[in-house]
Amino acid sequence: MKTLVRAGRQVLTGAAFVLLALDASAQEDDQIYHWETPRTGWFELQMLNAFVLASAAPYDRFAGAETRKGLEQHFVEVEYGLTDRWSAGVYADFELPPSDSFRYSGVRVESSYRFFERYERVVELALHAEVQVPRPSSGAGEELETRLVLQRDFSDLRVVANPGFALPLSGDASEGLEFSLAAGVYYRRFWRVQPALEYFAEFGSVAAPSPASEQRHVLYPGARVHLAPGLSWLLSVGIGLNETSDRWLLRGVLSYEFPTVPPADQMR
Repeated sequence: MKTLVRAGRQVLTGAAFVLLALDASAQEDDQIYHWETPRTGWFELQMLNAFVLASAAPYDRFAGAETRKGLEQHFVEVEYGLTDRWSAGVYADFELPPSDSFRYSGVRVESSYRFFERYERVVELALHAEVQVPRPSSGAGEELETRLVLQRDFSDLRVVANPGFALPLSGDASEGLEFSLAAGVYYRRFWRVQPALEYFAEFGSVAAPSPASEQRHVLYPGARVHLAPGLSWLLSVGIGLNETSDRWLLRGVLSYEFPTVPPADQMR
């Protein structure tokens, strides 16, 4: 009985976290996946959020807008550790378009699997895959995205790279497979505040990459702040490196990890 009460309290805490997160400001869909996954029977809740502060790029979802300036996006994720190596999760996507009302924009189903044990290879390796199902009125099509997770710790310095491939599943699939890259460097000497530098790039079709002037390149200097055990907040400022990228963004990723009923106790 005590185990069930404890599990119920944890689930309610997680639900409260999500409800509070829905009132936060919101984000560009830029995220780096690390090699670690939630432990067996553990949940991880995330709220990804940011403002597009300045941009000349057009907003082409829903009814459209002249630019993306003022766009807010919210992504709420729930991830569960199926085993110590394999996790599954779901995203609910929301956004506040420029000069429009707050709306639901789609859902994503994801799964991650990490290979080997830590330090068994020169580089930690994992695979992340997700299917994006946008709201039909958004004007976006369904998409399958896969990313490799390559990670290496050099003492207090962590380096992570996520080369990714996206395949349209509906709508205009004429461009075929598209390539992107996300990479980050993190200084983890101190527990409370850990400086970070992240980079995101979209190159267009693998068969015919976009010209450099039409690609997307954004740099995010920032820091991860540990607010409590299991609770952290990654804060960063996005700087567009070319004209087709948003010029300035403000981004935050709030993460909370907690256990549920241990699998061994579920049979009792």
